[in-house]
Amino acid sequence: MLQGIDLSHHNGEHAAPLDVDFAIVRVSYGTPDGRTLPDLAAEGHLERLTSGGRRPVLAGYHYLATGPHGAEGEDQAAFFLRRLGELEARFGLLGRALDSEPLRNKDSAGKAIPWDPIEVVRDRVLGFAMGVSAARPCLAYGSREWWARLKLKYWFAMHCPYWAASAPPAPLPWEDIAIQQTGVVGGVDRNTFEGTREELRALLGLPA
Repeated sequence: MLQGIDLSHHNGEHAAPLDVDFAIVRVSYGTPDGRTLPDLAAEGHLERLTSGGRRPVLAGYHYLATGPHGAEGEDQAAFFLRRLGELEARFGLLGRALDSEPLRNKDSAGKAIPWDPIEVVRDRVLGFAMGVSAARPCLAYGSREWWARLKLKYWFAMHCPYWAASAPPAPLPWEDIAIQQTGVVGGVDRNTFEGTREELRALLGLPA
């Protein structure tokens, strides 16, 4: 069982442990008003994770804006790939990942927050998939309830495996779960992968 973490600018510079088998670092994100921006904490996280000869399995992810006023999925994908290329020039080849899910269902007062229209979400996800996953696999993740709402049996042309952020079993049509989010420890999302480093690298399209 490999132990991993998921990092973004929400995590302090030294919040994340370094003794992990894999790490997925946010490198860019879309905003509800149509902008697509770099996550400027990525460089610091990647520097620490690769310092002192360390080299866990690494991937960069994009947080997809799925609202009606967000940028098109293809445009967000193009930004993500440019950003990923800049980081790969410094840190070596990185896996590709996509996060797309509502942050929460209710606000701090307990009032329901409506999810983005499902047809818009589907359009953004498929647009991103078309833009990013032709050359190498892209690991998509979010809560299984969120992805099940898309009702796309073979989305991402079957080569973008599914990440579950909630407990198994996975809903149909997904038969298994590649990576499981186990909760937050010390302000850092912790994850597990039921397999070897070689299998995880293959999952992300990285050479052995």
